[in-house]
Amino acid sequence: MPLGNQLRYRELNTFEFKWDNIKVIYSTTGTDGKPYLTYEEAGSSKNIDIFQQEETEIGLLVTFMRNRSAPTCTVIIPIFGKYDLNHAKVPFKTICIFTSENPVPPYSAKRTYEVVSVEGMAQRFNY
Repeated sequence: MPLGNQLRYRELNTFEFKWDNIKVIYSTTGTDGKPYLTYEEAGSSKNIDIFQQEETEIGLLVTFMRNRSAPTCTVIIPIFGKYDLNHAKVPFKTICIFTSENPVPPYSAKRTYEVVSVEGMAQRFNY
């Protein structure tokens, strides 16, 4: 599908997501040129070193685990329409999909999913 006047998320490089008491900051490029992800909950913040990114037709999927016992979280970063790059912040709405392993009884789904609505803010930082 041609994008025409749409811009890929690469024009914007920092994305902040909020839901409940959770905040996630994902950047496609940090000061070292590598992507990074920070997870904050209940006043505690930690860098998530292991996460996956996958470009798809619906946007960029960013998947990470908060800790070993928590469900996997996948946030969809949408493809943005044309906008003024000098605009400070671009608000958006998206979803986060929590994926949990299901103790597998015979003939049942191995994974379960919970979808959460997420408020986001995108911006461009020049590192």
